[in-house]
Amino acid sequence: MKIYIRSLNKSIEVSKEAHDDYYRDINAYRRTQQNHGRCVCPKADYRYCDMDCWTCKYRRCGDTLSLDCPTSNDEGDEETMLDKMVDEASDTAEIAADQLLLETLIKRMDKLAPGIFRAFELRQNGLSDTEIAQELDIPRTTLLSRMKKVTATLTEEFF
Repeated sequence: MKIYIRSLNKSIEVSKEAHDDYYRDINAYRRTQQNHGRCVCPKADYRYCDMDCWTCKYRRCGDTLSLDCPTSNDEGDEETMLDKMVDEASDTAEIAADQLLLETLIKRMDKLAPGIFRAFELRQNGLSDTEIAQELDIPRTTLLSRMKKVTATLTEEFF
């Protein structure tokens, strides 16, 4: 039995067991692609298949639909995938604005009380104020005072 290596453009003689092991996954993949209409490889050329469908001359688009292809929804109305897509332009602008605000808040927090952002992170992770104070090596009352000051200042300046 022979295995065809496309990159070498050569067939190599192997045992039946090696042949079957080599082509088992390839044949399963090819059959899946054929079932979906994405492969029209004739039976005579199966031995050339190496699962590299993107460069294969027998590749087709199959049952892959275009985004503007109409389909029916549960109510029977026709709609396209484009109708379901979110307008990314406004989302991207909002994300960029939120990111800029977050960076500005963190910088301002660091100016008001250096290292206090770490305290807020630890609190977000579920640590108690006592544990946070021990982690930062400051008294608990000092920690609470700084957090209160930063929260009040940022609320006044940004919200």
